[in-house]
Amino acid sequence: MNAHTEADQRNIVSLCRVSAVALTMLLASSSVSAQEQNLGSSVSDVVKKVILDPTTYAPAIVAWEATRLDWQSSQIFFQNGWLERNPRFTVSGHGEDAALGYAAGNRQIFWDAFGNLQLSLVNNASERIMERLLTPRYPGHRKLIRTIGWIERGAMASYLCGKKYSVHNRSEHRSGLDDLVSLGDPRLKEKRIGIVAGTPPATYLAVNGLMPKAKPYPLVVDTRVDSSAQAMMRDLAGGEIDVGVLWGPLAGYYAKQANPPMRVVLLLKETGGPPLAFRIAMGVRAADQNWKRQLNKLIAENQTEINRLLLDFGVPLLDERNRPIAVDAQPR
Repeated sequence: MNAHTEADQRNIVSLCRVSAVALTMLLASSSVSAQEQNLGSSVSDVVKKVILDPTTYAPAIVAWEATRLDWQSSQIFFQNGWLERNPRFTVSGHGEDAALGYAAGNRQIFWDAFGNLQLSLVNNASERIMERLLTPRYPGHRKLIRTIGWIERGAMASYLCGKKYSVHNRSEHRSGLDDLVSLGDPRLKEKRIGIVAGTPPATYLAVNGLMPKAKPYPLVVDTRVDSSAQAMMRDLAGGEIDVGVLWGPLAGYYAKQANPPMRVVLLLKETGGPPLAFRIAMGVRAADQNWKRQLNKLIAENQTEINRLLLDFGVPLLDERNRPIAVDAQPR
């Protein structure tokens, strides 16, 4: 049983408890005011109204049909290597993995729709019982009570219609730039690109005519309260921009923290402008030559562990020939 199914069952249990309380109140009210309403007719009236209410069935029907069509149209993407983000529709039960088979996915969709039907049945029954209780108590507000009931049932139906569909087939929507290697790629002409103003890559954006659609982020900010890197990554995740050009250590770290993780492309093919690969060093005073040698010795002796630590945080590293250093290339 997956987490989503357990959550749905908890929702059903909670709504059943509400219904039980409301039914108990209805029974008590019926025994006290037996002359005004008969218990049997009260229950049958509630059942009849729930059965005839279109909001009882709409969430299951709409969610089933919409999700089924989405699942069907997504098969071509899965056949070409796309991943499924929704863990309920993956083979492993984890996001960002291979999708279920077509038949297995349809079965999952059916049970999702059935869960929606259960939730709407319990919710509508609870609302009808409460409406039945409140009407005799406030006879002058019958229309208001019915209107509030319609609003509640409609709102719940809308929520259930979109609840599972919205998170269903969120297969990895790629931007069509998975093989991007350079800012000179003509596909970037129509893309919205985020860039930190005044940084070396901005020159290449200007040279390649990418500035008109670029979104600038400030270079100098008070990092106690703001972060251009975080702002850019938020915009990238939210679709405000299509590509973010950012300093490697920050880009790698935030891309790895993103859910789902983002792809980092190292710009190693740029020529004719400022360099984009830089060494990071520590500075010592000119008189501290022994201290410098000790630090260099310490770094050399622990280079493998230092690399592994940086790579674990998503920081991209290059070797002496500007080739990417991979995690699995580090000996243990």
